[in-house]
Amino acid sequence: MTASPDPSDLSTRLLGALLRLSRDLRAARRDGALPGTKLMVLACLRRGAAPTAAEIAAALRVQPQSLTRLLAEMEASGLIRRSPDAADRRKSRIRLAEAGAAALAADLGERRERLSDAVARTLSPAEAAMLSDAAELLERLAAALSAPGGADDAA
Repeated sequence: MTASPDPSDLSTRLLGALLRLSRDLRAARRDGALPGTKLMVLACLRRGAAPTAAEIAAALRVQPQSLTRLLAEMEASGLIRRSPDAADRRKSRIRLAEAGAAALAADLGERRERLSDAVARTLSPAEAAMLSDAAELLERLAAALSAPGGADDAA
């Protein structure tokens, strides 16, 4: 029976591999692609109800002031739409515009295709099946880290 890997060593290897994978997928994006910060906002908007700028900032863990100019640029380019909050007219609710949804889908599609090609070229069918199992485990880890209290609540 194989000994269970040390969680610290495993975490170091996983973090290194995930960071490199993420970096390489970002680096391979086409010229003129939206910057990562705009993609993060679009992805946040795709997840659900129309948030305020403060709610987006909290979800992305940035200061609301740092989003002001970015949201104005995104609105001007038709990626997002703002509308007054029904309960508090001083606030705006931000929604994903059609152009924003299309830009996000195109970017995710390009990265998915690149990763799919690498899987097909590099891994055997058995390794691809193992990676599928690993993806499920990574999703569980991500959920545990994003739960209130972080990974401590997952036990």
